[in-house]
Amino acid sequence: MYKNGEYKTIKKIELNDYLKDGWEIRNKCRGRISPTKGKIWIYKDDRRLCINKSLIDSYVNDGWMVGRNVHPIKNFIGICKNGINKYIDPSELDEYLDDGWEKRMTSRNKGMITVYDPNHPEEKSFSVSINDHRYLSGELKMSAFKNYNNGKCGPCKGLKYIHKENQIKRVSPELIQQYLDDGWLMGMK
Repeated sequence: MYKNGEYKTIKKIELNDYLKDGWEIRNKCRGRISPTKGKIWIYKDDRRLCINKSLIDSYVNDGWMVGRNVHPIKNFIGICKNGINKYIDPSELDEYLDDGWEKRMTSRNKGMITVYDPNHPEEKSFSVSINDHRYLSGELKMSAFKNYNNGKCGPCKGLKYIHKENQIKRVSPELIQQYLDDGWLMGMK
């Protein structure tokens, strides 16, 4: 919300009151000049650059391609060790596994779960530790099922894809760890 040079974040339930008081719906970034304005993305091998359009000919003559090439890791495998993610060539996998790396990627939200308060469903979802007493007691519900519990979507909403040995399943988030412990991997492959 914006009024007289001041920006404010509000709850959705407060919107009408603020609008009546002369506030406008406006984002802080509105009117910001993009850092890529007048520039173009190019790539070569696994490198990407954003350059001034006037320099494009010299780069193209040097073997660069126009575009972002957002799939430079398409045929690579994601691994992690001590919270560090890395993509490697499949031929190097055994060497990394022997060195203690795992064939998976870590999450920034490890140990956290996104929940909502069913007594206040109009409020935004938020994250808590999976050991939070409010979540464990059932006071807070998993946000993945928020719309389903409020009758706004189907029974598959919030389910996650997992795969193992050419088999694909969709399971509820609270069961994922059991499947991961049994050798399943996240995603559809």
